[in-house]
Amino acid sequence: MPKIKEIYEANKDILTVIGINTEYAGKNNSWAATSERQGITWPNLNSPHRMSGEIASRFRLVAWPLQVLVSPEGVILDRWYGFGDGYLRMQIQKYIPELK
Repeated sequence: MPKIKEIYEANKDILTVIGINTEYAGKNNSWAATSERQGITWPNLNSPHRMSGEIASRFRLVAWPLQVLVSPEGVILDRWYGFGDGYLRMQIQKYIPELK
């Protein structure tokens, strides 16, 4: 999460981040509390149906973490699983060369 936050904070004028939680939140909305505790400032949505929900189906989610890069027009440009050091920035820079 810290790398996503770092990239988002430095580039929020040209990049939008949306988080999607696929774990059951229960009555306590634990996903919302975790988002707040981790200082997430971008929209972080909850899809409690795990791998069988509409969001998981739409993005073909079969493992975590899934990164999806979507154009302003709503076109999925790229998608990948995992999170290696520097990999997120490298993937985004393919489409947004001016990324800071």
